[in-house]
Amino acid sequence: MNKIAIVAGSYDPITLGHLWVLRQGLRMFDQIHMLIADNPGKKSMFSPGERRGLIRESATMYLHDVDVAARVVIDILPSSQMTVTYATHVGASHIIRGIRNTTDFEYENQLNLINKTIAPNIETIFILPPRELIEVSSSLVKGLTGLQGWKEIAKNYVPPPVLQALAEKTK
Repeated sequence: MNKIAIVAGSYDPITLGHLWVLRQGLRMFDQIHMLIADNPGKKSMFSPGERRGLIRESATMYLHDVDVAARVVIDILPSSQMTVTYATHVGASHIIRGIRNTTDFEYENQLNLINKTIAPNIETIFILPPRELIEVSSSLVKGLTGLQGWKEIAKNYVPPPVLQALAEKTK
């Protein structure tokens, strides 16, 4: 039986931090479902379909030693569905969440408590990124985009396919 976990996020765009979380998840689970969710509180730069393509291309590049096609499922969460409901539907036993700071922890723990009410059998795993990725966020990258010298800074936070896609969006 395959051990399945969910890694959900807006991935707008996917960052090296997201890819680090994916790699850690693949060390613990046979299959990871990367679930693209819309955050109504944020303005999206990329469509869900564009994000799916960037995730696939970036994961294949970053995880060159992993059979990404077999072990990573990239799906788009319907706007009316919760992550924990999706997890139950695909047979996932865990949801993996990257935590960068206490604000992330407080928010994610609230979601965890709600999820436990809905699906008590699904566990949430919190993992902390290494120091060099702790400040990485999609919002930070989008905020840099277009500013003088932004590419030199952003290349430290996003994989090359994302850097190229960001450059095309700012033309």
